[in-house]
Amino acid sequence: MTRYHNETSVFANPSQPRRSLAAAGPEANVEPRIGVSFLGERLRQSSLSLFDIAPLEFNDARRELVAVLANLNTPAAQKRLAAFTTDSDAFTRTAACIALLQFGDARGADGLFNAISRFEWKQRQEMADALGFSGFSATLPILLRLVKDSDYDVRRSAANALGNLGLPEAIPDLVDVAGQDSNDGVRAYAALALAKLGESLDAVTAASYLEAPPTAAFQLRGASALMRLGNRAGRGALRRMVEQSSPPYPELAAAMLVHGEGWKDLELVQWLVKSSNDKVRLVGVMALCRSSDEAAFTTLMDRLYSDSAEIRATITAWLSICPNPAAPGALLRVVESTDSSPRLGEALAALARREEPLPGETIFAWAANYQPEVREAAAQWLASCHDSTEALDRLLTLAEDEGSDISANALVSLSEFDDPRVFPALISKLQSKSWQQRLGATLGIEVMGKRAENLLVDMIDDVQEHAKLTPLIDLLSRMEGSPRTRRVILERALADPAIWIKTAEQVAASGDQSAVPGDPSVIPSVTAALSSPDARIRQTAAIALGAIGDDATIAPLLEVLSDVSWEVRVRAAQSLEKVTARNPELLHQGLRVRKPGVRARVAELLGRVHGSGSSAALIEAMSDGNRLVRANAAGALGMIGDPRSVPTLIQALQDPDRGVRNMAAGALKEIGGDESLAAVRDWTLERRASAEGQTN
Repeated sequence: MTRYHNETSVFANPSQPRRSLAAAGPEANVEPRIGVSFLGERLRQSSLSLFDIAPLEFNDARRELVAVLANLNTPAAQKRLAAFTTDSDAFTRTAACIALLQFGDARGADGLFNAISRFEWKQRQEMADALGFSGFSATLPILLRLVKDSDYDVRRSAANALGNLGLPEAIPDLVDVAGQDSNDGVRAYAALALAKLGESLDAVTAASYLEAPPTAAFQLRGASALMRLGNRAGRGALRRMVEQSSPPYPELAAAMLVHGEGWKDLELVQWLVKSSNDKVRLVGVMALCRSSDEAAFTTLMDRLYSDSAEIRATITAWLSICPNPAAPGALLRVVESTDSSPRLGEALAALARREEPLPGETIFAWAANYQPEVREAAAQWLASCHDSTEALDRLLTLAEDEGSDISANALVSLSEFDDPRVFPALISKLQSKSWQQRLGATLGIEVMGKRAENLLVDMIDDVQEHAKLTPLIDLLSRMEGSPRTRRVILERALADPAIWIKTAEQVAASGDQSAVPGDPSVIPSVTAALSSPDARIRQTAAIALGAIGDDATIAPLLEVLSDVSWEVRVRAAQSLEKVTARNPELLHQGLRVRKPGVRARVAELLGRVHGSGSSAALIEAMSDGNRLVRANAAGALGMIGDPRSVPTLIQALQDPDRGVRNMAAGALKEIGGDESLAAVRDWTLERRASAEGQTN
């Protein structure tokens, strides 16, 4: 919903340090490129099923959905994210790809690599910044390509990202960039990356870089290498670079001084914080945020109220990881003392990331605050007071707030309360004009789970208005329901072809936790859909019956083999092939139905499933009164390859229909053997002689 200036990235999960801001190091850029709103933060630990929200024509809605999906480690979420990797919005594509990388899904890297050429330079730069903290080796080829980009800003970000990624395999490419790139800033960040990756330099070479440096980048590499070797000359050289060199080297040298264990040197960090260079001070205050030392925290608080706006914002954001127990109190004071929306948002987001409980009286006071950002935060935290009647009353009020983001968060939080007032409040927002409220209501009902499922089923029985029925069915279809629920979904979904198709596809979605494959209880409902006048409904019904895989689906599937729509016929044939793959004899009943078109398709299917036990039935079908049935039966016998069918096929070489004769000849060639091949040879000669006689 509301996007704050410094909000958490899709990797900022305190329970997974690999993706936390702390893991980025004090030299990191603390303004992540991919954000998750408070609603996303609220849902991060939930166990929601996959969801789709109707108003995805809005870029913000799709971005919000990707942000929430990025925190749901389920196959369904990954499947939906993969679909977003080709989204029309570049931000959405990038976020989806990076989220897939978060799950170790190679489709994320593939999507980014394929999309690079379509991105503007700014999007390529944002991609590089985000990939640096992904922690996945699969991103290395992408960054190595970006570090040679035509735009120097992209190359600079890619070089920095390679250092943050921490893969020594990037060192040879970075050495080339640090020594040869045409832009000094790119060379500088390549040098910093080499230092982070521990570039192997001996003391003599490193010292030579300090004595007569051809560029400042070489000096940075030499000084950092000496410092790693324990040579104080390296530390001294870096301190001189902080004081005397030109941008961007002072802040890069400062970053190298606090890299590794350097941030624990309070005297050094205090020296950096006193610098006149804003970017050097920024490195220092980020190092202070990592310390639990009281003196460090005192200095930090002085800067929080006296330094530049950028540094105050950085301190506010980084207090989310500060180990000092006084940090939450400091953030609460920021919330109470500022009217600045960006800084207020940063403080609230930092408190959310700390995942520490807040006093009830504080949250209740926030719910009545005049600032919308504070009320939105209250809507989030009130969920933790789910035993409080006062909290429920305040959430019901916030659910009607004129701010859509506030209302959306309140609707999700309401789902934590076991009270009869909750469900009607959520249902009332499913048709709101605000997509945020619809999203919040949908997620809230999904969080309720079983409690909401039974209420929805009862409600659907009484709803006749199509506009109201559609979202209810859509909601139910995403829940892991009982057989009764699934039957209701499928029966009532016929009111809308789009919903039917969606729910039937869920039945057919093998391996999807939100689907119901292999459930015979839905067969009557799905079978009823085969009589629909809408071919799309009949088609998805045929697919769903195949996914269920029960013997009871064979008879209805045989019926639609004669459907007027070729797509329905194809889907029915595919489903029959799937259902009878282990026992092709079950298809034999199809050779005895009245419709010749069905008999012909069944004969063809029997050949594809290669059932050796079907030879006798197919041999009998060779005497069928329909020429297409005989032709398909001959072809099937050839695919099965049973020598017992040779006499019948030889006899079929004299069939009155040319198509049957040709199929029989082809089948005999497939089966092989002296008798078969001799019969085909004689038949071919007779046919040729007959043709020549007719010509003469």
